Order: sequence, then C-alpha cells, then structure tokens
Amino acid sequence: MRGLKMAGAYSYPPCRLGFCGQKIKESGRVLGSFLKGEKISLVKIRKVLKSFEATYPYYEMIAKANGIKDALDERVIESYWLGNELLKKVNISDIKKLILREFTRKGLLSKEEAERRVSLIPQGATPHHSFHVLVLGSITGRVKLAGKLLDHCLPQWGKVLEINKKGIKVLYKPLKVKGKKLFFSEPIKKSVSCDEENLRSENVKKGDVISFHWNHFCQVISKEQQKNLSKYTLQNITALNKN
Repeated sequence: MRGLKMAGAYSYPPCRLGFCGQKIKESGRVLGSFLKGEKISLVKIRKVLKSFEATYPYYEMIAKANGIKDALDERVIESYWLGNELLKKVNISDIKKLILREFTRKGLLSKEEAERRVSLIPQGATPHHSFHVLVLGSITGRVKLAGKLLDHCLPQWGKVLEINKKGIKVLYKPLKVKGKKLFFSEPIKKSVSCDEENLRSENVKKGDVISFHWNHFCQVISKEQQKNLSKYTLQNITALNKN
C-alpha cells in the first residue's frame, strides 16, 4: 500500500499535466482520488501505475536486480524516485538493455534513436529518475525536456517556509544549465501546489523538508531521504558533466 501511494504521488503531477501515462485523464482522476484517501481498488491502482511506460520498466529492472518480486514494493519505488542502496545492484548494461527492449515501440523511440541515446549514456550513471530526465530524456515526445523543464521534471526537495491556501512555499536549489554543464544554484523561494487533503494526511508543517515533482507536492521526506535524493541526483549530474 505504501509503495503504491509513493508511486502515485510522483506519477500524478506529470499525469495531470498530460505528459505521462496512458488514458491520461482517467489515470489522473484515479491517482488523484487515491492520493486524497478515497477508496479505490488496489488492483485498479496497480493497473494504472503499470501503464506508465516511462517508469514501470525501471521499477521492474530495479526489483529484478535486487531479488524483489513486487516491482511496486516501497523499497523499489523509493530507490527510483528518491534513491537508496538498491540502485547499486543495477549496472550500466542493465540500463542499456532496458532502453533497447522496453522503449523501442510504436509511440516511443525508434530503434535507431534508442541506440543513439544508449551510446550517450555516461559512465557512473544510475537509474534514478534524474537519469531519465537528464540523460535519456522524454521517450513519448509529449514534452521536450530542456531549460527550466529539466528542473520541473526532477524530483526536487525544499524546506517548508509557509503553508497557505495557494499551497506550500519552500526554499530550494533550482537546477541550472550553463553551456553544457548542469548545477544547482543558490537557494530561492518557490510555491509548490498541493491538494488540501494531502496536506492533512501528510501532516505538513513549517520546517519540514518535502519532495515535489512538476511543482506539485509529493511527500514529507526524512533527512536520510533528502540526503539520498541529493546524492543520486548529483551522481547523474556529475556523470553527465564529465562526459
């Protein structure tokens, strides 16, 4: 249940914007209702989450590499969105095989384009969501990930400064691009949207550190989770900058 909720929390923001998932309107409605605490069949939630063609294959790969039967296990979902030790069991060859096998079909990448992108994967990359954003890029063509959109698509984190009717005001470090180099800039204030029901269920308060995706609240995260999110995001940034 916790794995499903976490997967839903990070998948919902791009889905509601029309960027990810199949049967987008229906998927967005189901996930939104589930996250608000409404009674939704877990079988239905699983079906929706499995339909996300750009994320579910990563879950399967990470689970298989770590001997975990359920690809929607909380540990697997956390590893992909925030980062944890499970990522160490996945190597570059696993990632390349995944892209060539799962992302080359109608509506996604051509075989030639997939091979081109695979050839550009830098040593040291890890299959955290930041890899998909910064290294691989969009596979559906629904959004061009460049400039500020790179920052929006990353799972980001920030310290809660204020909670109001418009959402949550946080202090965070935005991703910047200078030439071909990526880096986090000095902290700035930012407003993050959030459904009122989620604020209550997560018990968000001033001083908490939260994660957000596409400028929408995902969850309150611990110091260890914040450390991992920073660590694995920077690992992919460093790998790219050295390439």
